[in-house]
Amino acid sequence: MIGLIFKHWKKFLDVILVVGGILAFTFFDPLGIFNNTKLQATANMVTGVKDIGQLVTAEYYGEVISSWKEFKLTEIPEDTISQNAEDLFVALKVALGDVNKGFKKQYNDGKIAKLKKDYGDEYYYKFLTFLGDNYLGFDAGKVFDEKDSDLKRNYEKKILNRLYDKGRTYYKFLKKEYKDSDKLMVEVEYDNYLNEIPDFIEDFYNFHGFLTKKHLESGSNKRKEIVFIGRGWVKAGFDFGKLNEGNFMYDESNKSVHFFGIKPVILDTDINPWFIPERKVKGFELVDYSGKVNFEDAKAVKKQCKEKLLEQARRADIVARAQENGEEALRNFFSIILDEPDLKVQFHLHPFDLHYAIIAADTLIDINEALFIQSLYQDEMDKFSSPDSEESASMISKREKLLEYFINQLKELHFLEKDQPFNYYSMYAAYILRDTFHISHADRLLLIDLRDTLKIDSNDTLKLSTLTVRQNPSWFKDGKFRYEFKQTMELLKNEALSFDSTEICKLGDSILVSDNDSLYYVGKCDKVMALDTLEINGLKYYEYNASNTLGQPSTFLDDIQYDMDYPLQINDSIKDTTEIATILNEYRKNKKYNKSIDTLNRAEISVIIKAKQNKVIYDKKVGPINNLVAGVETFIEKIKKK
Repeated sequence: MIGLIFKHWKKFLDVILVVGGILAFTFFDPLGIFNNTKLQATANMVTGVKDIGQLVTAEYYGEVISSWKEFKLTEIPEDTISQNAEDLFVALKVALGDVNKGFKKQYNDGKIAKLKKDYGDEYYYKFLTFLGDNYLGFDAGKVFDEKDSDLKRNYEKKILNRLYDKGRTYYKFLKKEYKDSDKLMVEVEYDNYLNEIPDFIEDFYNFHGFLTKKHLESGSNKRKEIVFIGRGWVKAGFDFGKLNEGNFMYDESNKSVHFFGIKPVILDTDINPWFIPERKVKGFELVDYSGKVNFEDAKAVKKQCKEKLLEQARRADIVARAQENGEEALRNFFSIILDEPDLKVQFHLHPFDLHYAIIAADTLIDINEALFIQSLYQDEMDKFSSPDSEESASMISKREKLLEYFINQLKELHFLEKDQPFNYYSMYAAYILRDTFHISHADRLLLIDLRDTLKIDSNDTLKLSTLTVRQNPSWFKDGKFRYEFKQTMELLKNEALSFDSTEICKLGDSILVSDNDSLYYVGKCDKVMALDTLEINGLKYYEYNASNTLGQPSTFLDDIQYDMDYPLQINDSIKDTTEIATILNEYRKNKKYNKSIDTLNRAEISVIIKAKQNKVIYDKKVGPINNLVAGVETFIEKIKKK
């Protein structure tokens, strides 16, 4: 090693000088590029707690007994059986619901076979038995084969054919009821029938259990049984593996440690081969077995033993005991590392956990939920601007972080449609659509105000921003506000049923006349419709749309969107700011806006150019540094190889 150093002493001297230069540059940071290099005390404590991993604070020991027949009766959860029944009933009606095709053709086209495969033969046959008995007039005793959990003879086709006839009869009734005057209503009513779920479907869970019991008491199953006693333990406590600064706070002034949204959980449920080895007490003890039982049957019963043990532990309030013991264990831990004998440890529920659980229950956020989120968010913002005198600044800061975490959770859900992620603008879309899905003149002014004009972010001169974004930073951490606004405008365009225009006005020398909610004139441009008026910076503009029919949709929601094509034409490889300005001006000439929207877009060109110029300046500053660091790293790698 010493010989290598002497041999390459000049290269090593160069490396030392370069590395020393980089360290000095980083320390003094003349360009303000490097920052936040100090580790905070809170971060160190978070790391310390994370190192604990799982902290067991309560244990439960118990004994349970379970059998194969009991397992089979409770194998499928009640909610799964009931939900699948509703879905399968609708799917069967739809699969046989084409009134222009006969039963045989629809039965043999593969849809029924796919449903049988998707839901499983046994479940499918039990449901058809239930359907025949409760809806179509078949006797379950004559239909169901208890031995094989199947249908006797040709009853599958008989039941499905009866279901097909029922739908066809109802369609004929609708055609007679509405005659030929309203074909649309016939289709609407028939579609409602196909998707309707009658109340009697709720009884399928008990019927399913009844048929399962009959199956278990027939044929070879009658003699089949295996029974286990299980002895084991359940452990509960805290899992700190995902702890971060967002749900932890040390309040030094009040000598207290706070955990937010950290709750005790079940950490482990186990039944070992030996419960008490020294006394030869088994974890699993086989009590009885008969018939053709196999390894999979035994495995299923053992699994149920664990589930029963867990249920016993929960009834014994193991989680509540874990909470109590956890506070004391962590108080002792932090008292030692902080040298604070009187330290307090407190666990707080995440203030938005319950709200999120309710909102996320069906994955899609509806209009009422979006309006509730808007109200909740505004209440929180009001609290931050006028905090309670008893709340410490650190607690207010923590609540802001928890709100930000809640917002990030919401942005992972979808608004109204599966392909529409929820965002800040979704709350205002809900406000606009809350009544009749009608976009009024006031709604358009709201959207113009919400859109705002592009500005450069005061904290980062490389980023574009708006006043809305700066006032609500928790919603826009990813910087995608233009994309999110565009998505919301697309959603409004798809969801809105109508637009209105309420003002009789003059456009040039032509007089506009009113026709219900529309304004139009029959001057030189025969088919021009004035849709609305907008006020921007105190000036009033008319929005208009040329069309061949007066009912053509408004282009307002398209025009108001931010231009998302700029980044495609002005990429990071363009360094000449003069070229950037030329591209933007040429691009603007090819866009066709209404007067009001053109005013917004025209003002934004200089802002975009400035942001790009800042990017060029930044690249020139950090480019040599990045090249230097990369060169040193490459040189060091070469030395290592030698």
